[in-house]
Amino acid sequence: MNKSLLQAASSALRMATLLGLTGSIVVAQPAPNTTDNTKKTDEPQKLERFEVTGSRVKRMDYETPAPVASFTAEDIEIKGYTSIGEFVQSLPFNSGTANSIYQTASFTRGAATANLRGLGSQRFLTLVNGRRAVPYALVNSANRSVFDFNNLPFAAVESIELLKDGASAIYGADAISGVLNIKLKKNFSGLAVDAYYGNTLKDSGGDTGTIILSAVAGAGTAKTKIMTALEVKTENSNFIHDYGITDTDYSYLGANKGQNNNSTANWPANFTLTRAQATALGYTIPSQTASSWTFVVTGGKPTGSPTLASFSPAPASASGGAAVPNENRYNFAPTYAIYPSSDRISSFTSAEHEFNDNLKAFAEVMYSKNSTYYAFTPGVITYSTEGLSLPANNPYNPFGVALTTLSGRSNFGPVRKFDTEGIASNVLAGLRGTFMNNWDWETGVSYGYSQVTTVNRNAMRATTYQAALNGTLSGYVGKFLNPFGPSDEGLTKALFTSSTGTSKADGLTWDASVSGKLLTLPAGDLGIAAGLEMRNEKLTTNPDTAAYLGSGGGLPLTGKRSVASQYVELTAPVFKAPYVGSAEVQVAGRHEHYSDFGNTKKPKVGAKWRLPDNRIVNVMLRGSYSESFQAPALGLLYASQTTAFSSTLLQDPLRLQDPPVQQRIVTGGNPNLVPETARVKYAGVVIEVPAVKGLTFAIDYFDMRINSVIVTPSATFLLSERGRAQFPNAIVRDNTLGNPGPILRIESVPQNNTAAYQLYRGFDYEVRYQLRNTRVGSFNFVAQATQITKTGSDSGLGSGFFDNTGLYYNPEWKASVNAGWRYKDFGANVNVDWTGKYFNDNYTAAGWGENPYTLVSPSFSYAGFWNTKITVGATNVFNNRPPANGRETLLFDPNAYSAGALGRFLYVRVSKEF
Repeated sequence: MNKSLLQAASSALRMATLLGLTGSIVVAQPAPNTTDNTKKTDEPQKLERFEVTGSRVKRMDYETPAPVASFTAEDIEIKGYTSIGEFVQSLPFNSGTANSIYQTASFTRGAATANLRGLGSQRFLTLVNGRRAVPYALVNSANRSVFDFNNLPFAAVESIELLKDGASAIYGADAISGVLNIKLKKNFSGLAVDAYYGNTLKDSGGDTGTIILSAVAGAGTAKTKIMTALEVKTENSNFIHDYGITDTDYSYLGANKGQNNNSTANWPANFTLTRAQATALGYTIPSQTASSWTFVVTGGKPTGSPTLASFSPAPASASGGAAVPNENRYNFAPTYAIYPSSDRISSFTSAEHEFNDNLKAFAEVMYSKNSTYYAFTPGVITYSTEGLSLPANNPYNPFGVALTTLSGRSNFGPVRKFDTEGIASNVLAGLRGTFMNNWDWETGVSYGYSQVTTVNRNAMRATTYQAALNGTLSGYVGKFLNPFGPSDEGLTKALFTSSTGTSKADGLTWDASVSGKLLTLPAGDLGIAAGLEMRNEKLTTNPDTAAYLGSGGGLPLTGKRSVASQYVELTAPVFKAPYVGSAEVQVAGRHEHYSDFGNTKKPKVGAKWRLPDNRIVNVMLRGSYSESFQAPALGLLYASQTTAFSSTLLQDPLRLQDPPVQQRIVTGGNPNLVPETARVKYAGVVIEVPAVKGLTFAIDYFDMRINSVIVTPSATFLLSERGRAQFPNAIVRDNTLGNPGPILRIESVPQNNTAAYQLYRGFDYEVRYQLRNTRVGSFNFVAQATQITKTGSDSGLGSGFFDNTGLYYNPEWKASVNAGWRYKDFGANVNVDWTGKYFNDNYTAAGWGENPYTLVSPSFSYAGFWNTKITVGATNVFNNRPPANGRETLLFDPNAYSAGALGRFLYVRVSKEF
């Protein structure tokens, strides 16, 4: 037996001993009277203990020291959202970049994630019915494992609970910025069906027709219950040209917000000549100092018989560099997609059988199949970075020497298409029961997997393309590819092929827990929960290993680890008296052993104090301190390094004379990473106003710090002044062509430093008011806001702390307001999501930022037709377009404003229960 298993077994033995001692204490208490087991029908029903997210100790009340935001399925539905991902991304405490279906260049195509506190989508834990969920098989661009919300049928959702402080001591070493617990329906009887159709109006965008059909059915006997939910969803795609964009040259927005996003990588190809080469060929460079210059096909029209006279130097820009004319650039407008088409089917089934009052068996099965179809732009062909050469003997090369500086694109053929199919499943079986009247136990075994297949259609292998330039392509020997104009039709078709890659993440988990009353103290019950968890995780990827233009291919990887965990939690009442109120303390600790990183122990301490109630105001204070540990994800360690081109044009800030281009980005894993550690401080207050029944206020403060941070900085950030200071070696240049020379590649790979840290400080505010059963109906009002007071990072490289508050998709303020009304069979609701201004200092204009953005989404319902409810609503009813950002090809920032990207979206929903 290896050392890791010995350590895990030793830890398990220590926990078992603890459980045994706990049981001894319980047994030592007076036994309950069991002489009469007959249940009397006239006796009051016994209230069941339940588990609240944020604590494993079952209790009789919802109030714990932990701050938990709860949302029912109806709360989500009335906001107009049709998926869990869209809803979570709309919450005020979600900030920074989060993967959405709009991001066509994302490495996790087809997935929807969130980013709590802007600390990263991997730094909060997602639970499904209280258990850890298997991550999406494709790692994100940071090689982190993330959970895909698309795997769950929205029809099966009962509620979503978000624990907003740290909870690694309770749930595991990933819960730094919080825990999202998605609770699915279990006790459902009957049949409910739902049909949904929505689309953008003609004046708001293209045909984004969305159809959702779902059904939930449940039945049972006195001992056995079973429920199943099924959902089918299909969505159409749309493109930026559907919104009146005919040209992606946004220079008209001015120097601050605009730039020409039309790419210099085009067909016919452009190329660079040194001053000596240009002079020898009879060209004159329009610059007295430039060592090299860009040349284009005059007029931008493809030519089948290129000569020296077919080409001319690009005009000089105001800064002195080459300004490639628009006729020689690629216009993204006809082919750039905002939203892909997709087909989704998902299901959830749960069953429970009661053997007796003290023993139940339960099982759950989840399955989903999500197919997403991305239309993408033709591929970039950069000769210097792909190792390509236009040989001197190519009849379409009039220069007499080989050229290795062409910048082209595959728009002489079909556009690229990415088809992503994700299949996910999870099976759980277990037993739960009670003993000694006050103790609950549960054990379960689950296996889950996520498998993703990605097909890149109309791709070109680098070797095939070079053979076509050489005139040696099999089947077309003697026929040459013309990068400046039309070529042989058969040769052109032979260049394009499909590339397929697969990835699979799977996990096997066993867990066991016990919770109960340890003893009774003067102020209440001393509760305890303890448990064990063993899980095996594995990530396997099988990419196409060939080098394709625009992508360097990849290598297969297999990463795996085992984790053994033990935890214990105590909830102790401190006092309870008329003039001082009541107080409770929560203490938790967790020990984990990782097969690849060793051991860690992390604590959590929390407390709440409810002050004495009075006629003016009722106050509850609460707070917590917790520590966390996160081992590098398997993808961070083992992902092979690959290359691709940026989806947007990027300006080299050190060579402003060069036009913005699609830069070559290197991504991949780093086996030299070390774990991250974190600490989270929380303090909050909840205030009730008895004079105004139903009115409550809440203020929560969070202080989160992550040490030895693992970061994968984006190419945009690496190009910024701050990025260059923090990661000076991430941009690799060709200094033989100048000092600094042009960029060869940007290495966006994960890195950490023991001196590095990431910080988040901020407040959550909430106001709730409920006015029930008036003559004109019932009213409900909820307002939530998040204020970031400080967020940023220190790379540990001596450049100091970089405060990103209000920068890089982290607006200082975000808010959501919802107001609803119900009267008999009628209902109305309006939801307002507001995103405050943020700045981006990557751009040359000091203080340039996005304007505040508001989305208003109303809905109306009527439920008076034979148990049928009809809802009509609109998302973004005023068709408020995201703030114009000419630095983005979409003309808006998809990281911050994807919710309003489709424009005014109208929908109708019909729901019926039988």
